[in-house]
Amino acid sequence: MHDQLILLIVLGVVGTLCLLLAVWLLHNMRQRRSSDKRLAGAYRELDRTRDELQRSRRIDPLTGLVNGHAVREELAYAEVRYERSGEPFGFVLLRLANLEAIRRQNGDASADVLIVAVAKVIRAQLRKQDIVSRWADGEFLLLLPETNRAGATVVAAKLREKLEAAPCQPDKDGQSPDYKLVASDYDGSKSVASCIAGMGAAPLVDDAK
Repeated sequence: MHDQLILLIVLGVVGTLCLLLAVWLLHNMRQRRSSDKRLAGAYRELDRTRDELQRSRRIDPLTGLVNGHAVREELAYAEVRYERSGEPFGFVLLRLANLEAIRRQNGDASADVLIVAVAKVIRAQLRKQDIVSRWADGEFLLLLPETNRAGATVVAAKLREKLEAAPCQPDKDGQSPDYKLVASDYDGSKSVASCIAGMGAAPLVDDAK
């Protein structure tokens, strides 16, 4: 009888210890799952922040267009495609020749309104595969895949027509935007950078602000 009582006590103690161990293991598993979830969330947030940072380096904050450095990468890819397959591509450089005069007379806000409005008009006229960038403060560079010089010239003419018909500039002093458009294409005879410089584009030093 005494031995049975001792056995029952031992079994009870062992059972209690097993129960406590099971509770401890369950608690640890829950903590680990919670920790894993927090860690996974931190990794997702880190990936999202990295993607946003990479995007911000390629996007002009005022217009939402790709910036000059980003389009320069696209131009390099287009040059490689031309060398491999002979696929033509054209350019259109659009310059707001009197932007600085508008900025001085009407202020930075008015100049920014004009830049954004011009960007919207350009985007509305291009194909999905075309790339429009804000190359410099008052310059936009368009990359037109599968387009020769004649095609780029047609695009430039249509853009001028749309821009001159659009109310892009707030009417404060009657000064209208002065659009200068130059069309060209890449034929492999010189570098893309030389082609763009020959069109009168500003040297690419820093992203447009």
